[in-house]
Amino acid sequence: MLWDNTSKKLTPIEFGDGDYTITYLGWDSTSTHLLFDASDIQTIYNVTSGVAEPLNTGSERFTAIGGPGENQITKYIRKPAQDDTDQNKRLEVLNLDDNSEEYLFALDWVDPSTDSGADWSSDGKQLIFSIKEQSAEKNSATLDRDIFVFDRQTREISTLVNTSADEVEPHWSPDGQWFVYLADQSGEAGSELVISSVDGTCVIREPVDALLMYVDWGLADQLAVVYSNALFLIDMREAFGFGMDDLADHCENP
Repeated sequence: MLWDNTSKKLTPIEFGDGDYTITYLGWDSTSTHLLFDASDIQTIYNVTSGVAEPLNTGSERFTAIGGPGENQITKYIRKPAQDDTDQNKRLEVLNLDDNSEEYLFALDWVDPSTDSGADWSSDGKQLIFSIKEQSAEKNSATLDRDIFVFDRQTREISTLVNTSADEVEPHWSPDGQWFVYLADQSGEAGSELVISSVDGTCVIREPVDALLMYVDWGLADQLAVVYSNALFLIDMREAFGFGMDDLADHCENP
């Protein structure tokens, strides 16, 4: 279903005749195409035409999220196509206009099955994402994902958040000065909604329970969240007592 926040109406998205499990929903940079996974079929839905079409028609398996620019998507390739000259699991940008590709980085340093959220900055220069790094310090029995940022110009990957908690669903604020994410989710007592400045000098933590599964920025002083499989818009001032213009006045110790 597609929710129109102006008309307050739901519109069904028609896709095939089967019984599909829909996951990994996300918009492209122009908000004219909706990307989602329908039982391993990566799908793009054109809001104007109302047509949903598969993106992966062969043996390739990937998760698609919005791209850094217009008519672009980002492919999180878990299984390269059999005829792909590059058989490495990787991230790349696909230009929908001419099907050209831009290589971003390989996934040989992480567990590719643990990705949980990625988001491009509004200027298309930085990609923030959550995944579990493969290292001796990481417990193989727990998720323990961290948050990283990829710089499209320098081609470097930096760690933004690395703690013993499980950090997921990171998203840039509209002005690119902050990012929001969920931490832990292992139980009601340990789960937090976290807002952080990019340099990590200002961190705001709000306790939540484990039923909060997704968070993103909404309009003005709103956050869009999925709680217990339902979508809500939260007014930050009503819920937390602050908004976008005074976040810096509510910092805690990082």
